Amino acid sequence: KPNHITSIRIILIPFIWYCYYEVSPWAGAAMFSFLALTDFVDGRVARGRGLVTRGGKVLDISCDIMLVNRDATAHVDACVINFAVIKAVTS
Repeated sequence: KPNHITSIRIILIPFIWYCYYEVSPWAGAAMFSFLALTDFVDGRVARGRGLVTRGGKVLDISCDIMLVNRDATAHVDACVINFAVIKAVTS
């Protein structure tokens, strides 16, 4: 279910910090990219199967805000890496 995917995304958000600081900045960027990709997947699954709910919309937006706020409070170098990943994905 899409809400399960979103819940897993919320649980994994702190691991971006862990990957960035304990493994490497690239690992943090990879985790961020993975979570961004799952955002696309859960929305696609929900719309494709007709499982869009009001609660799911709120949960998804909350997850997106947490993901973005994590980036906003990160060190400048982490933001630069994430910006590069986002730019590469959206270009």
